[in-house]
Amino acid sequence: MTISNIGRVNIPRLYGQFELSQISFIPTQAAFGGVFSLAVTTFEGKMFLNFPFSEPALSQETMETLVDSFMSCLVDATKGR
Repeated sequence: MTISNIGRVNIPRLYGQFELSQISFIPTQAAFGGVFSLAVTTFEGKMFLNFPFSEPALSQETMETLVDSFMSCLVDATKGR
């Protein structure tokens, strides 16, 4: 398991007629190996969690199970805060 958090991304939201709504990234090991990865960014006061993976190293079913379990633990850990 790897977790990469680039923290708050402090760049402009507007670029002429274009508007950024979120910023994401993918750690290279997640794209090429069977590693459970979490990539975290915060932009405009919102935190984005990305769980990149590549098949067949990890199946979609396996990733969905892992992410559901991770999110359940995160919700439990933050109850009452």
